[in-house]
Amino acid sequence: MIAQVDLNDTTLQNRPLIDYYVRGKMQAEAGKDTPVSNYAVAYLQTVNSHLKNEKLRQVLTDSILNRMVNESTETQLDSFWTAAQPLVAPQLLKRYQEKVNTKKLMMNGIACPDLTFSDLKGTLHHLKNFFGSYILLELWTTWSEQSMRERPYMAQQVARYQNQPRLKCISISLDENRRAWEQQIALENPAWPQFYADKQQNDVISDGLSVEDVPRFVLIQPDGTIYDANMLRPSDPLFSRKLDHILSIP
Repeated sequence: MIAQVDLNDTTLQNRPLIDYYVRGKMQAEAGKDTPVSNYAVAYLQTVNSHLKNEKLRQVLTDSILNRMVNESTETQLDSFWTAAQPLVAPQLLKRYQEKVNTKKLMMNGIACPDLTFSDLKGTLHHLKNFFGSYILLELWTTWSEQSMRERPYMAQQVARYQNQPRLKCISISLDENRRAWEQQIALENPAWPQFYADKQQNDVISDGLSVEDVPRFVLIQPDGTIYDANMLRPSDPLFSRKLDHILSIP
């Protein structure tokens, strides 16, 4: 059946069959023991060699690029992107170059961008005003089921560390609907600072911190550099152990 697959049949673009076929066409050296960056490059080379349909090429290329940018380590990303650029169509190249640049900026140890957001009264705040302590930053929305599942756990962790002067916890909503956020805050009455990012501020936060999905937790060091750009979620059993270690809590 795989041998009969037409690689230029656009009806297959959302099915695994065509992806399996492409992988089967890849060179033998790009096997399961091959470094992930080399495997991804071989995948792109195979797509370019065997697919003539531009729409299908873009779908598969977009998929492998997205996975590599989001899941690669810094070393893997550098190796992959250097080799992949000549294989990527211009329209995707520009978009993913921006994603690669943002991902590199978000590697741990990099200075966190100075974000702005407002409180319930509409007063503008700057993230830099919270520097001086570790900051546990929660990015969330009311419409995200995963965000809402994490909120009670976040509240528990805030209570656990409420007397820890080396840590500040703040939450920023990325909701499009400010009223939905206000209603949720009124319902929860949370014990830690709550803020809202309007569309412009949301865009800056999403681009500056490379936010692809919510909830997202970021741990920032007292000097404003990022300690962990993808901190464990508060519901994770290892969350407190990791944070205790960072804060040197016995």
